[in-house]
Formats: sequence, C-alpha cells, structure tokens
Amino acid sequence: MYPTDNPVLMKSTYNQHSFYNWKNKRFLIIEDDYVKYLLFQEMLSSAQVCLIRAISFNEAFEILARKPNFDLVIMNISMAGNDDCRKINHMKMLWPEIPLLAVTKNNECRKKNKPCFPVRCDMNISFNMDLHQLLETVNEMLNPVD
Repeated sequence: MYPTDNPVLMKSTYNQHSFYNWKNKRFLIIEDDYVKYLLFQEMLSSAQVCLIRAISFNEAFEILARKPNFDLVIMNISMAGNDDCRKINHMKMLWPEIPLLAVTKNNECRKKNKPCFPVRCDMNISFNMDLHQLLETVNEMLNPVD
C-alpha cells in the first residue's frame, strides 16, 4: 500500500485542502515567532495563497503602506507593541476594507482588552486551532454571507 492510499492521509490532504483555492489572494501574516509562521504557511499552502510575513507591527504598517492590496491580515495580537490593541485600531482606521483575523491565546483579548474585538477585529481564532477550523474561518472571511 502506498502512503497516498491511506484513507486518513487522503482525507486530510485531499478533502480538506483541495476544497479551498485562494490562488489570487494575498495574506499578510503578522507573526514574530518563526515556528508559528511556518505553521500558518503549512496550513495555508495547499490553498495556493500568497503569504507575506511581517515580524513586527512597524514592518506590517510599512508593507501595507506600500501595497495595501491584501485580502486578509492574520495577526498575532500577543506580540509586543499591541498595548490595548492600539495597533489593531490604527490598522483598521487606515485600511478598514482589509479583513483582520486575530490569533489569540485562549481568547485573551476578550478578557484583557474588552473593546478590541467589538470595535476592530473582524474575527478571532485561538492558537490551539486545527487545520479545518483555520481554513473554514478564513473562507468565511473571504466569502462573507450577506
């Protein structure tokens, strides 16, 4: 039996991954931890999306100022410099049309910074997400149901 004949492998690689095709989409990933960025890259690679990484909020603002044509921003809100979600508020004020997915540790922003999500973040997801949850959330953000 070949590895691709394994029903579990086929289900995870074919059914979940091939369903999503964001070939002409550009995502900005704001993540200072390289391993976490690699996780995002691995999880989103099958959807053929173009990923650009910023390792700081300042770098993210520079990237967005040069080319604001991103379809989604995925942001680790735990990074240094996002006190009281000021960076999120500033980013959404400058680029309100770009959906923002906040990645949190156990919904920390809801507990610590209550105004953060209702005002500026479009959606949030936990760092403990699984592949299916991330893909479904991103798909929902890219294709909102009115």
